[in-house]
Amino acid sequence: MTEHGRTVITGALPAHVARIAAALTVLSNDEQLVLGRICRKLGIALAPA
Repeated sequence: MTEHGRTVITGALPAHVARIAAALTVLSNDEQLVLGRICRKLGIALAPA
C-alpha cells in the first residue's frame, strides 16, 4: 500500500468503525454473539485454501 493509501485508510477507519458500532447497537448482546459466529464462519469459508 502506498503512503497515500495508508493516510486515506487511517483517516477513514475511525468513522467507519464508529458507524458499524452504532449500527450494531440495535442488536441485543445475544444477537451480536450470533452475528459474530456467523461472520467468523463466513470468513473461514471465504479464506483462501
